[in-house]
Amino acid sequence: MKTTTRNTLLVIGVLLIIAFMAVFSMEGHGIVIDGEEINGVAGVGIGILGCAIGLLAAFFALSLTGLILAAVALFLVLLGVAIFGAVAIALSPLLLPLFFFLGIVWLINRNKRA
Repeated sequence: MKTTTRNTLLVIGVLLIIAFMAVFSMEGHGIVIDGEEINGVAGVGIGILGCAIGLLAAFFALSLTGLILAAVALFLVLLGVAIFGAVAIALSPLLLPLFFFLGIVWLINRNKRA
């Protein structure tokens, strides 16, 4: 993840936490657990804890997704190299006369310089 993307996500997360703090500290809004409304400091704490857990889960999900995409990219590069190698090995009998000709030309040019 690029630094600017990471910083943007962190700023958005902090702004959401501040917004939750503002909303939960007001009267009439709260968290309902087992039919009981929780307001004030406890409500703000639970809200912040929920935001932190959500941000942590998003961070790990994005990290895991990035690792999986990197592994798939590496696999595809290795697969391409293997296919290229297989095609090169399959075409080597057809290219043998060309290699002989290039070898003779290389030997002639090498002997002219010496």
